[in-house]
Amino acid sequence: MSFARNNGKTRLFSGGFWVLFFSLTIILLLFLASVLLLVKKELVAYCRNDVTGRVEMYLEQRSGTILLSGGSSGGMQGLSFVRLIGENQQYFYSGNGALHFELEEIVNISPQYSASWVSVPWDSDNHDWTISSTEMGDGLIVQAGMRHPAIVDLYNRLRQTIFFMTVISFMVAAGLSFFCRRKSSASLREAEHFLARIVEGRQENLEVQSDNPDLDHMYQLLEKLISRNRFLIKEMQESLDNVAHDLRTPMTRLRSVAEYGLQQRDSEKLAEALSDCLEESERVLAMLGIMMSVVEAESGTMRLHREPVKLDDMLADVINLYEYVAEEKNISLEIEGETNITIMADPTRMTQVWANLVDNAIKYGKENGYVRISTLCSQESVAVLFKDNGIGISATEIERIWERLFRGDRSRSRPGLGLGLNYVRAMVEAHGGQIMVQSELGKGSLFEVRLPFAHDSFRGSGVTVKSQMSGEWSES
Repeated sequence: MSFARNNGKTRLFSGGFWVLFFSLTIILLLFLASVLLLVKKELVAYCRNDVTGRVEMYLEQRSGTILLSGGSSGGMQGLSFVRLIGENQQYFYSGNGALHFELEEIVNISPQYSASWVSVPWDSDNHDWTISSTEMGDGLIVQAGMRHPAIVDLYNRLRQTIFFMTVISFMVAAGLSFFCRRKSSASLREAEHFLARIVEGRQENLEVQSDNPDLDHMYQLLEKLISRNRFLIKEMQESLDNVAHDLRTPMTRLRSVAEYGLQQRDSEKLAEALSDCLEESERVLAMLGIMMSVVEAESGTMRLHREPVKLDDMLADVINLYEYVAEEKNISLEIEGETNITIMADPTRMTQVWANLVDNAIKYGKENGYVRISTLCSQESVAVLFKDNGIGISATEIERIWERLFRGDRSRSRPGLGLGLNYVRAMVEAHGGQIMVQSELGKGSLFEVRLPFAHDSFRGSGVTVKSQMSGEWSES
């Protein structure tokens, strides 16, 4: 089943894009508001300076000594009115005959009043007046005013334009956000529909075919999750089947020994039966523990406690552990190759790997034989080789030795669970390595384990080594 998008440009409608769009819109609007305030401040300052300059030119044309002596109102320099205020008298001159002033309205204006873009009592319909008041000394105050309709109208149009831009921007953003949400919801509903079909068993696979990289990534993660869950379920089912099949024999034997013990009156025979029960229960617990560890390793859920460990120290400990067992069969244990090699590994798990390989080599070895352990280093990995001259493995069985609970014909006479090599391969692969085998019936076997080493800790000896399995030469 495929997830297909009808529009190859649906990436433009992702939630992150519109969050960015809203953020940029708000920043733009704040910028425009700041520009509007700055423009208003500059225009107000221009109008105020314009009136002040005209007042200065007006005063230059008239002598300060005759300002309050009457005189004409000529030469207003474009001012709408000029108000001269002394201690006991004041004069009012108008440069616009169309204006009608009431004396009371004029007198009520404070002589110190200065403002920009305001209305005056005699012209309350217009809010574009700029009034400036200047003290001349000797108690004389000159107050003048004029209108700036063009400048105020320009500012008002600019403010309206920004307001409409704000409204339109929010409307467009709201509409596109609604459309984006619908598109996103449609994708989620579609994903929910297909996932429901998979959960109900009506669909097996989840194939991703989409033009939207963001959604593709989500579908790929879902595909990995579904595949992983299926693998885990398969492993669980196989494990349960193996447990049910392979535990039947030891549990039956355990039951038989327990029934035998219950029928005995002799304390010695009863103690022997209980000892057999204990031994069989330990065998069952060991089998369960190994099988669960293998399942965890193969499913990728095992938690490895990796740390830098010395490989030669681990191998030496295993040699010491099996030294007496090897002496009983007159098998010599030898170790050779590179030293001071550090690998990143779980010490407990890897020690079990080496112990299993040494134990198998001794168990299936010949009297007066040998088990030779060699370490070889390349630029990226270290190889540990276990070579013996034992009974070997037949060509028909060599591909099956890694299977869970498999035991060859020549190994059934020896004690074991048939889980050792299965556990070894699972642990090696869990550490990012690989294991290979060469064997010939009657001539012995060679197991090679390759593991990555800790680059920061390893210092190569500068020798050229050759893999026993691949035959490849490399510098270390």
